[in-house]
Amino acid sequence: MKRTAFVTGATGFLGAFFTVHLLQQGFRVYALVRNASERSLSPVINQINHQLSGPALNLSDNFFCVDGDVRIANCGLSDGDATRIAGEVTDVWHFAAAFEGSGNGDNSVFETNVGGTDNLLNFLLTCQTSVRLNYVSTAYASPVVDGIAWEDLAASESLNRSEKNVYENTKAEAERRVSEFCDKRELEYRIFRPPIVAGESGSGSSLGYTGYQGVFRALYLLKRRLEINIGEDFDNDLRLRVIANPALPVNVVPVDFVVNSMWRLAESVRTANGLFNITSRSAVNLDALFKAASQSLGVFGISLSTKHDFDAEPLTMAERLFRRRMKFQEPYFLTSNQFDSSKFRDHVAESDLPSPACEPEYLARCNKYCLEAMELEFMAT
Repeated sequence: MKRTAFVTGATGFLGAFFTVHLLQQGFRVYALVRNASERSLSPVINQINHQLSGPALNLSDNFFCVDGDVRIANCGLSDGDATRIAGEVTDVWHFAAAFEGSGNGDNSVFETNVGGTDNLLNFLLTCQTSVRLNYVSTAYASPVVDGIAWEDLAASESLNRSEKNVYENTKAEAERRVSEFCDKRELEYRIFRPPIVAGESGSGSSLGYTGYQGVFRALYLLKRRLEINIGEDFDNDLRLRVIANPALPVNVVPVDFVVNSMWRLAESVRTANGLFNITSRSAVNLDALFKAASQSLGVFGISLSTKHDFDAEPLTMAERLFRRRMKFQEPYFLTSNQFDSSKFRDHVAESDLPSPACEPEYLARCNKYCLEAMELEFMAT
């Protein structure tokens, strides 16, 4: 019998790439979409498949977008869609997540990351087949002891620590609820924790502007603004002071490394009811990331430091705009952890799937792809 996957968050970067992988493996896929603009997901799926040099996909028979919203009971599915999916689904992949509030404070993040997970778990109770749940979290939800982010659940009493942002807190809480719910009902589940996910290793292709791509986009927008405001006198010097530790190690991995890792873990019987940090043993320092972005954009004048004297020389308008865009990313410019991935590597050997190194050539490919996508975006406006 053909396996059927129900995927939330298929319109996001990692969710879309993994959806393509499921289709390539012969799955029937139901993708949850929230509005009319997201229903046009098929061209995106075909584009990603083409970038990955995959064989043509039969989307008309195997790929279906269904209206819904994880924040609503029963994932917002219509009665007909809910009945059909519940009768067919064999695998659930839960990618849907909110990183920042959308004007409603932290509640919107909680409603998506925790409330949405609760709604999905309750939907599982209606399914008529033995369903395997795959929950995609973040490595930054890991409990940290002595600078090591461990492959364990965070204790509930630690979820409101001041150093944790609302995104990390809600993902950790959702992990705990997945584990408790599935253990109680003897449902098979896996929790995957990728770090910062960047473009595909060969082409640098990505989707949207999260993580490193978000930083690159912010620098691009700053350059465009200065070109408009200063005109011909703009010398490509951004004169940008960033509150950051230039030597900070950052765990950045290609999207295909995460997809392949999750697939291998999901298909292994031995990994049932497991939690895995899908991280690399290699890290790149923050200074190298900003230098790669500067080279791709043809700009200079970015100063990373934790000791800028903003009292003596206040933030410029350009610096304020950049910091506003970096509200979510900025804390990750200052602190980092080493990631324990021993459980992951117990099942996916380093020799079989080596840790990717974030080399300058790889970053250049990612930046080139993002730059071309942004140029096309602004040409169309």
